[in-house]
Amino acid sequence: MLVRLVVALLALLLCPVPAADARDRPEALRVQAGLGPVLARAAARSGQWESAARLWRARTQAEPMDAEAWTGLGEALSHMGDGSDAVAALARAAELSPGRPGLALLLGRAQLQQGNARAALAAFGAATGTNPRNPAAWTGLGIAHDLLGEAEAAQLAYGRALAIDPLNRAARHNLALSRAQQASARPGAAP
Repeated sequence: MLVRLVVALLALLLCPVPAADARDRPEALRVQAGLGPVLARAAARSGQWESAARLWRARTQAEPMDAEAWTGLGEALSHMGDGSDAVAALARAAELSPGRPGLALLLGRAQLQQGNARAALAAFGAATGTNPRNPAAWTGLGIAHDLLGEAEAAQLAYGRALAIDPLNRAARHNLALSRAQQASARPGAAP
């Protein structure tokens, strides 16, 4: 059922609207433009990040004040490995909608992708403040601390993630790695 709906929406979106008809029927353009976010979310859910980015980019050009579009564009670009543009899009989303749920987590991930641990630390700190029960935010905070050489703070953050979700493999593995790195950095540690 959902597949048929997506196919129908995609066919509608891809059907060209002749210029004369568009002038005569501006509602056709509004309907077509309104499908962009639906199709972009569907593309993202299926891992088609390039399609999602294209659709979200079109939406940000049509509606530059749409925080959801900027967030979706940033997430898609991040998954595509375009960290700098992802950070810019997510920063724009944050300007338009401060405190938007999940935005700080996405921004932290994009900052890590860029190698900016200090900015990631701030973003993950905001994410844990907004949603202190999110183990991914605590794990991200731990990674940022580790990258800054703050092993004790990192291990506390991983511990918080594990307290929320004891089966969290990312937090468990990062905690073990952090402890191993800390032990090898001690004077007299075996090489």
